[in-house]
Amino acid sequence: MAKPTIHSDWYPNTKVYCDGQLVLKIGSTKSRLNVDLWSGNHPFIRGLKNFSIPKDKSSDLSGNMIL
Repeated sequence: MAKPTIHSDWYPNTKVYCDGQLVLKIGSTKSRLNVDLWSGNHPFIRGLKNFSIPKDKSSDLSGNMIL
């Protein structure tokens, strides 16, 4: 049995927002999630071959890119 004092609260209907719009509900330890990308606007999933990363976001990705 789980110890109630050491586990985070569980929110079974966490709302996930992208660009201020509700995109889905999931279970999470957070009551609300804000995301930059999801399957509905991801360029690869939408079939876009050419896309650009805004300059203010490109520095966030510099350490995470595999070339």
